[in-house]
Amino acid sequence: MADKIKTAGGVVIHGNRILFIKKNGRWDLPKGRLKKRANRKSTAVREIYEETGLKKKHLKLLQALIPTYHHFKQNN
Repeated sequence: MADKIKTAGGVVIHGNRILFIKKNGRWDLPKGRLKKRANRKSTAVREIYEETGLKKKHLKLLQALIPTYHHFKQNN
């Protein structure tokens, strides 16, 4: 079984709009990998800032989401 990659991100809502970013030609939510000794909340805030420029003072946590795990089998 492959090693688990821990990630975190957020859904940015403003009014009735949801912010998506374009990565490699695909629409996605801002997210990224946890760094050593980081928690999911700090990672989500960091990734939202890195990918959108929105600072922590402009964000408000509404609800934490349950972690979702995806497993992919690599064909060599």
